[in-house]
Amino acid sequence: MTKTIDINADIGAGFEGENSSYDEKIVKRITSANIACGFHGGDPAVMQRSVDFAVKYDVALGAHIGLPGMLGFEMGDFKVSPKRVYSQVLYQLGALQAFVLAQGKRVQHVKLHGALYEQSITDAALARSVADAVVSFDSGIVLLGPVDSELLKVGSEVGLQVATETTVENLDELRFDVDSITVAADQTYALRLLDELRLICQKEGISLAPLLQPPSQE
Repeated sequence: MTKTIDINADIGAGFEGENSSYDEKIVKRITSANIACGFHGGDPAVMQRSVDFAVKYDVALGAHIGLPGMLGFEMGDFKVSPKRVYSQVLYQLGALQAFVLAQGKRVQHVKLHGALYEQSITDAALARSVADAVVSFDSGIVLLGPVDSELLKVGSEVGLQVATETTVENLDELRFDVDSITVAADQTYALRLLDELRLICQKEGISLAPLLQPPSQE
């Protein structure tokens, strides 16, 4: 059986009026896009543009959900209550969903950002709030996260499909025993790394596809 893997990257963390050509170049090289939902970055115009890019290049749409970084809460050891995280996750999902539905598409997955991502690896209560929010919003959304994390553990417990990911900053870190490979789009070498990664997959006979395959049209 042919191995299939997803390649994801973060986009949409800029603001209206900024040059968007780099995000478009990233999207052309991936299979799933993690779109900032307005808390740690992005605004309505950029979210709209990011969704447009993903639809244009047939890339799956994901919500990149974080703590309210633009209010100064993303850095350091700042923690929020699980109840607050629940509402913040729902809020951001709803924001992205508006643009996604307008294109006749659906949100494929959720990936967490920054401090929320890091804390959800080991904080079971926080991870449970995230998973509960996602499943209450749409139980068909995939929860994307690190191998053996509390996030994926509780995601499975509440009935979500979960997917494992690893971040690759150079090809020496490359592994294919996960569902998705994350490339940090804010690195200066991201485009080159994505091109090299795609070439390696081609040579190894590994197919590239989003986490959720579209239904057959037969």
